[in-house]
Amino acid sequence: EKLTTVFVGGLRKSTSEDKVISHFSKFGQVDNVDIKRLPDGTSRGFAFVKFIDQDAVDKVIEAHAKHMIDNKWVEVKRHDGMAASAGMTSSMQKKVEEEAPAAKE
Repeated sequence: EKLTTVFVGGLRKSTSEDKVISHFSKFGQVDNVDIKRLPDGTSRGFAFVKFIDQDAVDKVIEAHAKHMIDNKWVEVKRHDGMAASAGMTSSMQKKVEEEAPAAKE
């Protein structure tokens, strides 16, 4: 599954699933778009786009400089499953830990 999924970052909070599907369907058949949201329904500004086949993912990655959705450039990366989400978490925790001592001073 992860071989057919890309991470999309930098989305506008107002960008809908339909706009994401519309953009990425140029590269291949989109199976699912999962815009991550806060408990109140507000977009967190990133999504996972799952394609039917891996060829579409390759095309999306090759065209990395051409991804503008809702008049905003977005970042697209291959999604590599747990490592990506774990990496995001640890780097966010590290940032918080680095900032915490400065805040105490």
